[in-house]
Amino acid sequence: LEVEGEHLFYTSTITPQGPIAALLGDALEITARMRLADGRIVPNEYRKQYKRGKSKNEHYVFSGEGVWAREKRARLSNAPPDVLDEASMQLQLTLDAAAGGGPWEYRVVANHKLRHYRFAKIGTEKISTALGVIETIKIQREKLRPDERAEIDHYYWLSPMHHHLPVKVQRIKNGKVKRTLLVKNLAFGTTR
Repeated sequence: LEVEGEHLFYTSTITPQGPIAALLGDALEITARMRLADGRIVPNEYRKQYKRGKSKNEHYVFSGEGVWAREKRARLSNAPPDVLDEASMQLQLTLDAAAGGGPWEYRVVANHKLRHYRFAKIGTEKISTALGVIETIKIQREKLRPDERAEIDHYYWLSPMHHHLPVKVQRIKNGKVKRTLLVKNLAFGTTR
């Protein structure tokens, strides 16, 4: 995450590891530009790009006229003015968690659809990472849509020591861990 005035530049690279890498083998890079205005994250552009599998790529441009899905060359007509992308939603969650309270609700464009997410704090937990043992706030994404599969759960571990950024993210299906993202390093910059 780099900061330049009120502008934020987010980059994340996810590379499958271990036996799963042979099956998936698809590195993912996420980049996002956004700004901070009155304590709220305002997205400008979001790109999710896989090394393979281009049909899963996403690229959105946010403006006062709505959200444009660049790769589909179409506007998401039902997007409200406060809609976020997945990266700006995570950063807004960090700001909201740092301020306390909750639960927190966000409207998010993801996988070319408008989603509605609610997050709630469910406790604290110490986790081991490449950065050492970290005291975290554990957050669960609650299910809001009637069509959302009940057997899938999403959890986020936010580190107050690291500006409440997520240091672990996990997806569980039918009680089994399907995906875990664990921080390897964090870099904070003040200029671009």
